[in-house]
Amino acid sequence: MMEKFIVFGKYCDDAINKREPFRKNHLDRLGDLKDRNILITLGPTKCTKYLFGIFNANNENELRELIVKKDIDAIADLAEVFPTIVFPAAVGLKKINKSTLLGYGSMVFNALGPDNEFRREAMNLGMSVIQKINDQCLVGNIDDEGLAKNIYDKVESGEIDQELAGMLVRSLLSAGIDTTVSAIGNLIWCILQNPEQFTKIKNDKELVNNAVEESLRLTSPVKAFCRTSSINTEVSGIKIEEGTKILCVLGAANTDPEV
Repeated sequence: MMEKFIVFGKYCDDAINKREPFRKNHLDRLGDLKDRNILITLGPTKCTKYLFGIFNANNENELRELIVKKDIDAIADLAEVFPTIVFPAAVGLKKINKSTLLGYGSMVFNALGPDNEFRREAMNLGMSVIQKINDQCLVGNIDDEGLAKNIYDKVESGEIDQELAGMLVRSLLSAGIDTTVSAIGNLIWCILQNPEQFTKIKNDKELVNNAVEESLRLTSPVKAFCRTSSINTEVSGIKIEEGTKILCVLGAANTDPEV
């Protein structure tokens, strides 16, 4: 028969705001412990400064293993958390969940191929959520503050039409979700591969911006992108006519010593 253990501790300053990006993962983990009859109760005291909990466990060491998460998934626990919270808030979307955003972002990111298993899986997942994205980007479903409101204000002034406005709102999500997940994940990978550089960054926060830029250069989230020339021009001796389709291979350019 398992014993009951009482856990008591003190919250750090501004704990409520600091935990917000990880709230869903935290609640999912607590739900799992409760389903397994390990967690009986857990929550703040009346003054909200302290934490009180009751757990079932065979011994103290087992309890520590259960409630102290030593390992994290850098993508699921970090890289996917930031853009799926920040982008909807910045755009001004009211009701949209993490899985919908990630599914849509993956579809857009993989749309150009190659047509392999990853693309087919992403397209299938994306098609199942695209209607939700379209609905949430409509003018009636956005907040009074945010980038989407600014875009739809242009409809009211007659500068753009309703259809273009909706497309522009969706493009903010198209461009920002999966690429940001990849960029953060790649940065973490670069840091783990170069621990001595991580030490330098921890000791000098002024190096953070340089570290991010260098990670983007070495591990470009977008390896190539298409553009259309709007004028007749010439690049490195190559004549390019107006209307020509151009494939910009960013991943190659970022590691080309001549660039």
